[in-house]
Order: sequence, then C-alpha cells, then structure tokens
Amino acid sequence: MSVEFMLLYGDALMGLKSHRRALQAYLDVLEENKLKGRLRSQQKTVKLDLTVKTKIAKCYVKLKEPAQAIKILESLPATGRSIQNHLMLAKLYSQEGKVKSAIASYQAVLAVQPLAIEASLALVDLGVEPKAVSTSYSKKEVGWLGKLMDSQSYLQQCKHKQALKIYTELTALYPRSMDMWLAKGKTQLQLCDWEVSKESFCKVLELEPTNAAGMELLGWTYRKRGRSNELAALSQNLLKFNPEAPETWTVVGLYCEATGNKEKALQYANKAVEINSRHYGAHLIRGCLCSSIGQYDEAARSYRQAQQINKLDLTALEGLVETYLAKSEFKQALLTAKQALQLMPRNPKALTLVGLVLSHSCEGREKAIKAFNKALTLDPQCTDAVMALAKIYCAEKQYTTAKELLSNYTLSNASDFMHTKLGQVYALNGETEKALVQFHKALAMNPDYAQALNAIERLENNLSDLQDVVMDDEDSKGEESFEESSMYEEHD
Repeated sequence: MSVEFMLLYGDALMGLKSHRRALQAYLDVLEENKLKGRLRSQQKTVKLDLTVKTKIAKCYVKLKEPAQAIKILESLPATGRSIQNHLMLAKLYSQEGKVKSAIASYQAVLAVQPLAIEASLALVDLGVEPKAVSTSYSKKEVGWLGKLMDSQSYLQQCKHKQALKIYTELTALYPRSMDMWLAKGKTQLQLCDWEVSKESFCKVLELEPTNAAGMELLGWTYRKRGRSNELAALSQNLLKFNPEAPETWTVVGLYCEATGNKEKALQYANKAVEINSRHYGAHLIRGCLCSSIGQYDEAARSYRQAQQINKLDLTALEGLVETYLAKSEFKQALLTAKQALQLMPRNPKALTLVGLVLSHSCEGREKAIKAFNKALTLDPQCTDAVMALAKIYCAEKQYTTAKELLSNYTLSNASDFMHTKLGQVYALNGETEKALVQFHKALAMNPDYAQALNAIERLENNLSDLQDVVMDDEDSKGEESFEESSMYEEHD
C-alpha cells in the first residue's frame, strides 16, 4: 500500500470521526515514511513528515489528549512550523495554562502573518499590551488594525463605551467579519445592553451557522429574556455542529435550567469545564447554576476560576459578591467588592457593587445610597446603580421616588425588564391598573417574558403579599432565584 493511499485512508477515517483509527493510520504513514525516506528526495520526506504530524496532532486534540498533541507539534522543527502549527500549539498551551508558551506561539503567528486577528486578540486576552501587539503592523496596515488595538486598550481600562464606538465603526466597515461582531456583542454585554448584544451574537450565527465561539453568551441573553424556544433552537444547532465544544454544553445546561432541570443543568456545565478548563464563560455560568441550587462553595470556586482567567472582567467578581451575600458572609463580600473597585477605580459598576454590599445593613444604607448616586454621576445610564437605588427606595417604602427614578430611566432604556420592574413598583404602591399597563408593555416586547407573566397572574389572583413580586433577591420558585445569582444583572 502506498504512503499516499494510506494518508487518504486516514483522512477518510477523520471524516467519519473515527479519530482513534485515523490516528493509527497516520502513525503507520509516519513509520512508512521513515522506512522509504531514503528512496525519496529529502525535501519530499520532510514535507510529508510535517503534514502527517499535523494530522496526528489534530487526532490527539479530538481524542482529548492535549499533552500528546503538544508533544507531537513540539517535535516539528521551529523553522518548519506552519501558521496552523503555531496557532494549534498556542491554543493547546493556553488550554493547559502555559501562558508564556502560548504567547510565544501567537507571536510566531504574527511574525509570519501580521494580519492574523485571532492571534492578535488572543495575545491581548493573555495579558500582552495592545500597543506591543500593534508593533508588528506596517504603516499601511495600521488603519483598521490600529483601531482594533485601540479598542483592546479601552477594554483593558474598562472603558467599554469607547471600545463599543470603535467596534461599531469596524462592523460598519467590515459587516461580514464574524470576529468584529463577536467582540461588539461582548462589549455590549459588559454595558448590559442585553437586547442589542443579542442582535450582535445573532449576526455572528447568521454569518457562520456552525460557529460555537461566544454562543454561550447568546444563550445567556436568551435565558435572561425567558426565550426558551430560541434557547432550545440554539442548543440543537450547537449539538449538531459542535458536540465537543464547551459552549455547546454550557448552552444545553442553560436550557435545562430554564426548563426546571437544575441538576441536569449542572451536569452539563461540569462537562463544559471538563472539555476546556480555561473557558471563562463555562466557569461563570457554572457558578450561576451552582448558586441557583444552593451550592455556594462550588459557585465561589467557579467564580474565582473565571476571575483568574479574565482579571479585567467585573462579572466574575459580581458573582462572587452575590455568593458571599447569599452565605451571609458580608465581610468577605465587602472585601471582594472593594477589590473590584481597586481594580477599576471610578468604574460605576464597581462602585455599585460596593454599595450593594453596604445596603445589606441598616447602618450601611446611607453610604450605599451615596455610592449609587456617585455611580450615576459617573454614568447616568448605569442600570445596576438605578436598580439598586430603586430597591432601597422600595425597602423604605418611598414608592413615589422609586417610580420617578425608574420612569425617567425607562424613557431612554425601554425593555421588557424595565417595564416589569416599574410595574412591580406600581403594584407595591397599590396602583394595580398602572402596574398592568407596564406588564403588558413588557409582554408586547417579549411575549414569553416569565417575570411579567407571573406578575400579572399574581395581580389577577389578588394576592395580598405583593412584596414577593418586587425587586427583592428571592423568588425560590424559579426564574428570580437563578437570575439574582447570575453572571450579569438582567437589564438593558
């Protein structure tokens, strides 16, 4: 049997997803190439060796044997490695926590191809300064790539609005760039623009239906908006095209949680983490799911792991604070919130996080209000601060003040969530008709929105304890308990 035929046989087995058999076929090709190498030109032998070892590495990746994949790729001479080899090595190193080696491999990619966006963004994610990455670009290329690196600099400084402005320009210039839309959606999510971020993630899926990257965030937006049908469709799509991706099982876990099977949801979240122990979104959502079933120690562990992976994202610290509050560990919650503020001074979300902890004690409530007002001075559109302040007003039965605050905010930030929260304040104040108007406005925007549906049902049944409807941290029967332990507060 010729080497070429054996190689085609291995490729056919890979196509059939018989990865173990394909691996053996490629190993046989490698051995045969050594035996017959002296009968061929050295150049042809070396070229075939590089090709076969790359295919062997792919088999090991599919078989979840990253150490073996790294070993075979490292056996390739550095001068003979292709961009594909360097990129594969970089991802494997990153997955195994070998940050320095991953950085070196991504830099090797840029040395050959300075326009490799994936490598550039990965380097920034690994902690390399954006300016250091942009030095590999020529003056002709620095235009849009320079803008891309500027956006990364803004993100590192937690200046999400400035970063979003750049991504909006780049998506207009390159409307078919999946990477740009994905980055834009993630940035919108940091600004809590749930509905708008959903549109960006859907655009990614429209451009590449088989893509899995970032789809756990699309699943999260569906879950937050109670869109179970869309979440089911996304789960099926990911299972069809990416059954081995951590994003797939994270989304399936979200769907199970949404349909009431929380234990199964946690099993799938665990599976996602097992597939890729360095996946930020998988750890975050696992933390949320653990918290929703009262496994607070496990939730804290997941949030800490997520924070180690991405130190510049407040979301993991928010989840950690919420977990400590659920455990009544107020001192630890305050320390974590102050850590967030130290990491991001003058950041309105970090200020709100400190205020949120302070608001849990009567003596700290006044300081909490000051923190929320300061956050709103820095950013009048900070939804976290608006909701936290409204919650305090409701606790103190200052319903008129709470209504005024939420009404003004909803004028420029209308969403199913905001109309529902405004309706809940009307309900608390005994203004049932106005409450129903707000709930129906929410349903006009999202007919499946569970919070609005539940609120209407309770009002129509003339439940006397309307306090359960409102902006508190508990709702042990479902959506609220999960959403209060979420990686992002639910709002637009």
